[in-house]
Amino acid sequence: MKEASQMKNFIRNYNLNGVKKKLIIIYILNVIDIVFTIALIKSGWFAEANGFMQRLVQSTLMSYVVKITIPATILFYIYMRVKNSDKKTLKMTNVGLLIPLIMYIGVDVLHVMYIIAIPIFDYLY
Repeated sequence: MKEASQMKNFIRNYNLNGVKKKLIIIYILNVIDIVFTIALIKSGWFAEANGFMQRLVQSTLMSYVVKITIPATILFYIYMRVKNSDKKTLKMTNVGLLIPLIMYIGVDVLHVMYIIAIPIFDYLY
């Protein structure tokens, strides 16, 4: 019950510290996404589903450079824009950040499931 309350507070928390935590978590999930994506592609069982990233993942180095630097720059920019904002802007930012947060959680959970499935695929096929 305590964890559910903490999660609810995390989601609803729209002060600057709460927004900063969400930005950091989004960034970490983004890095996990590219690491898992590259690992899955190298397994031979999976292909990149994102049309924009399909060409990019052909180069592991470029994948890491793009997926690490561009999101860091964007998230830092968002933080710099909202750090002196009023409550209304912080609240809108918090709501907006929930979308990529939920999407990255979903993508990373799928990646974990696929990574677990690779030995099964190798065994069956």
